[in-house]
Amino acid sequence: MKNCFLLVSHKLTPVQKRELRQNFNCDNIHYLSEEAQKIWSQISPTGDLKEQIEYFISYLRKKSRINDIVVVQGEYGMVFAVVSWCLRNGRIAVYSTSERVTREMKDKDETVLVVRRFKHVMFRKYEKAERQR
Repeated sequence: MKNCFLLVSHKLTPVQKRELRQNFNCDNIHYLSEEAQKIWSQISPTGDLKEQIEYFISYLRKKSRINDIVVVQGEYGMVFAVVSWCLRNGRIAVYSTSERVTREMKDKDETVLVVRRFKHVMFRKYEKAERQR
């Protein structure tokens, strides 16, 4: 069985946990510590990411093993850095795909309320692009 490390801003749904266990053979699902979760969920939109990248890469280097699953979703620069590391270091990086349903309702005062529902569909592996010539 594999370990699964979550670098996401939310808790998994029961459906997502079941899929990781069944389709990815994950025995242990590891959430970030409260401190790490706060950092991952609140990446600053200013400045560079070197310190945060090293923080999470160091965590994965210490805790994960080759062929472990890493669910990575969040701030684009962080995702790119972590997924790149995973692909170079034998970890299987995945992300959740979802079906989105949007409903708009116009109120009496002409304001518009938009409701978005996200339903998990599957986890998909991040893949390296084929080399272009």
